[in-house]
Amino acid sequence: MSKACNLSLNEGDFFSDKKPANTGKYISKSHSLERKLESRGRFIRSSRKNPCPICDRTKDDKCAWNSEVIHCYNGISNYPPRGMKLGEVFHVDYGPTRDWALVKKNAGFSGNHWIFIPDKPIGNAKPLIKKHIPKVSIPRLNKLFNVVYDNVQEALKPELSFLNLQQLEAVSVKTTEALAETKTILAMSKQFSQQQLINDIQLANLFETTRTFYHQLSNRAEQIKQFRVDFLGEMEVGSDHI
Repeated sequence: MSKACNLSLNEGDFFSDKKPANTGKYISKSHSLERKLESRGRFIRSSRKNPCPICDRTKDDKCAWNSEVIHCYNGISNYPPRGMKLGEVFHVDYGPTRDWALVKKNAGFSGNHWIFIPDKPIGNAKPLIKKHIPKVSIPRLNKLFNVVYDNVQEALKPELSFLNLQQLEAVSVKTTEALAETKTILAMSKQFSQQQLINDIQLANLFETTRTFYHQLSNRAEQIKQFRVDFLGEMEVGSDHI
């Protein structure tokens, strides 16, 4: 992965070949349909017009969700972030809260769904994960994003099979750091209103790109873990599968 162009969000849309995910009439109709389905207690299913909020699945209806739960199918080409552990939170632009906690793996009717629920207080209960995120302006967020971009490339670019043990450890550390940074940017983006995330093209691109980075880094962490098991003979530590 290379930095092919100036990625400062202040200088235009760097996703020139990709239209913003949320635009005009389509969003209005889509959200209206979702509200109708949810009000009737029905699940929305993944399709070309309704990508899964977690894995962006569109080719079939294996993912299902409503405002209370997301059943994300763990498939081959589309799947939830495999580096996630039970209790961890994934940031998506959907539902009563944009933070969804992973509560089950290998569940659902197929036995191959990951289950997410909103990460929010129930009654007097505390949130699953307490966050202290500083306020940030859009220009400041842009600058942070450009720094994180470089760190993400350092984590994703190396081919694992060509690395020695010391280099592999360095990439592993960089991946962990970059993953934490993308989580922070997603949390900071939550400070802006839904309308801003839709109408401000720079902010929308920043949010969508950071989500993509989060997916890629989560998969990278899983690749490193599996590489250690397969080629270095390390034992896989524990399992939180249900």
